[in-house]
Amino acid sequence: MHVFKIVGSVFAVIIPIFLLFSAFWVWMIIDVINRKFNDKTQWILIVIFLNFIGACLYFFMIRKELVNEDELSGNV
Repeated sequence: MHVFKIVGSVFAVIIPIFLLFSAFWVWMIIDVINRKFNDKTQWILIVIFLNFIGACLYFFMIRKELVNEDELSGNV
């Protein structure tokens, strides 16, 4: 019975984290598809095949740069 409490508490932490990572991943896939920039196909493949790591790479390398460019040009 004690084992089930431990397993239940572990899953209570892991499942919400997994859902957050999955939501971030899907958000980045949608963002890649909707933005206009060079190498779009390459980034779609990176985000899909590298999952959360690919989504983080896209977020920090490409998306931040594109958002900053949009803000500077007034396309917000």
